[in-house]
Amino acid sequence: MNKEDLIGKKLFEEFPDLPNPEIRDLLRRVLMSEKPEFVAPLKYRKRDDFPWISHYVFKLPSGEIASFMVDVSDEVQKEHEMIGQFCELPLD
Repeated sequence: MNKEDLIGKKLFEEFPDLPNPEIRDLLRRVLMSEKPEFVAPLKYRKRDDFPWISHYVFKLPSGEIASFMVDVSDEVQKEHEMIGQFCELPLD
C-alpha cells in the first residue's frame, strides 16, 4: 500500500487482522506516556505470503498517534538463516 492511501485512515479499519490486544495496549501506552515505542518484527496475518512488519509508534503534537510500518522480511530471513547456520555448527 502507498502511504498516501493510508494517511488519515483508521488503523483497525484498514488492518482488521492486527493482533488487537497487543496493538491496542501499545497504542494506549504511547497515548498515555507520550513516549514513542519501537515494535519488534511480527506477522499480522498467519500467512506465508504476508511480510514481517516492524513499526515505530509515536504521538503527534496534535494528540494523534502515528506509526511507520516497515517491511523487514529480508532482514528477518537473513537472521533466521544465520541462526540456522549457527545451530548446525559442531560442538567441541
